[in-house]
Formats: sequence, structure tokens, C-alpha cells
Amino acid sequence: MAPVRGLGTRAVTFFTGSGLTARKFEVDQVVINSDELDQDWLSFGDEQEGEGYSFTLGVRMVQDPGTADSLWNYMFENRGASLAFRIHPNGWNFNTKANNTISATNPAFDGVAIVSLPSGTLLGGELDRSRTNRFTVEVEWQVDGGLTRVTAPAGP
Repeated sequence: MAPVRGLGTRAVTFFTGSGLTARKFEVDQVVINSDELDQDWLSFGDEQEGEGYSFTLGVRMVQDPGTADSLWNYMFENRGASLAFRIHPNGWNFNTKANNTISATNPAFDGVAIVSLPSGTLLGGELDRSRTNRFTVEVEWQVDGGLTRVTAPAGP
């Protein structure tokens, strides 16, 4: 039996938008949550293709209203917009380019989230004497149309 690789807790890379902007310095938590749909009728095909579930994208991001292209500003200015995203669970190395080839053993997950403001804290927080800590905000966005497991690089 081959050793279990599993996912490391520091490698995840999160991209957003049609140009897949890396959000590696803005985000310290990204999760996909699933929930069974409350349906009276579901076909076998729907169940086998995962149609019986809804998904949400959970993100904890730095509050950064001072940077024009920050994810926080995008959220604040684009409530209700559709935002394409990609999660690369095994990471994306911008320096050595190691681990950057998407494959069956190194997949990515694509989806489209509906942007909304958080339920709760939007701006500000509690004092922390750390010089490196930053205020964050946690959001949970509905995923529109499900998730796609990407196992091959996009063609030309």
C-alpha cells in the first residue's frame, strides 16, 4: 500500500477572477463546505453526479480597504457578483514552479461564488499588540453550479 499523502495545512493556494489572481498574501483560510439539498425527489443520476448537494466557499481574508485590487475591496464593491475561483490544495509554488502541473494526483477545484458581505464583522476588530497581525473578516459565499475537479491543464 502506498503511503498516504494527504493535504498539508500551509500549501493551499487560492485564485480568483477570470485571470486567476493569486490571493496568497490576503487569505489564511479557504474551505469548501457541502450540504445536502432539501429535495423531495432526486434521480439516481443526480445523486451519482453530486447534484443533491449545495456548496459554499468559506474564506478568511485580511481587511484591506486601502488596496484597490484587494479581495476585501472586491467583496465590498461587488455584492451579488459572480466570482470565478480556483483552489489548488497542494499549493502553487511561484518561485520554483514545483507542484504547478495540474494532474489526477495534483488536482485543482474550480467554481463560481456569489459574492456577499459577511454576516457579522465587516471592518475592524480587537486590539492585538502583534506588529504583524491584521484584522480579518470571514465570509461564506454560495457556490453557483457546483464544483469542477480539474485534473489536466487547460488547453490552448
